Amino acid sequence: MTPEAVIAAIRACGSDPRDLRDAVHEACHALDFDVPEGEWDRETIHSAVLEAERVDIVIAEMKARAVERVVCERLGQPLEDPDHWLMIAAMEMMKGVQISVSLDAWKAGIEGRLKSRETLAMADQVIGLAGSSCP
Repeated sequence: MTPEAVIAAIRACGSDPRDLRDAVHEACHALDFDVPEGEWDRETIHSAVLEAERVDIVIAEMKARAVERVVCERLGQPLEDPDHWLMIAAMEMMKGVQISVSLDAWKAGIEGRLKSRETLAMADQVIGLAGSSCP
């Protein structure tokens, strides 16, 4: 499986990712929040996420950040600076959802999920999109 194949599959579901990390992140949210096939644009995904309880939004974001790290590493494109993405996650939560989570909590939450069954299963599912049609 190649990064390009995964990106193409996620684009076929309606997303317009900038790169592999972005594609995986959007796919993870779309799958977690049951966004319909072909409607994986950022606005629809964001709306689906915002319908969840606040704590579930934070958990889903930590999971998505863990899944993107796992997939990018598996496909040979590890994140250059994972701590940068901790800061982005924290800022997006404050700006978009008005939830403040410390960087230490983000780091613990993401790193604690890197080897979880749920994260690894989602990573497999996202990579598997390249070999199938949009769910």
